[in-house]
Amino acid sequence: MPELTNIFTALDERRIRAFSVQILEEAANEGNTLLTDTQLVILLDQLPIQPVCNPSIRNLIAINKFLENEIFRYVLDEENELYYFKLKRFETIKQIIKKISTEKIKKVYQSSNKRGLAEAY
Repeated sequence: MPELTNIFTALDERRIRAFSVQILEEAANEGNTLLTDTQLVILLDQLPIQPVCNPSIRNLIAINKFLENEIFRYVLDEENELYYFKLKRFETIKQIIKKISTEKIKKVYQSSNKRGLAEAY
């Protein structure tokens, strides 16, 4: 199998993404919906697999576009180049909750303003 299609190379982006999703899912089951870049790299290094899957933070940044199908990377501290990773599905849930909450707040606010104006006259 050519090197470009071999998913068993240590730094294959598909392998990195799959193991990263696994690690983030396990972290979520423990109540952590995000991990810092350092935490993710350490947990990838600790996986009991062969060949090892030990990307550096720079490797993760380099394949960021590929990871975006499942994992989002956010800037924690741009000056110190610190990042955190979060499963895409949690970001999707966050956006849905934010949208529903915002709509509900607007309705309550508009309703209270209408009542306030009616009571004033």
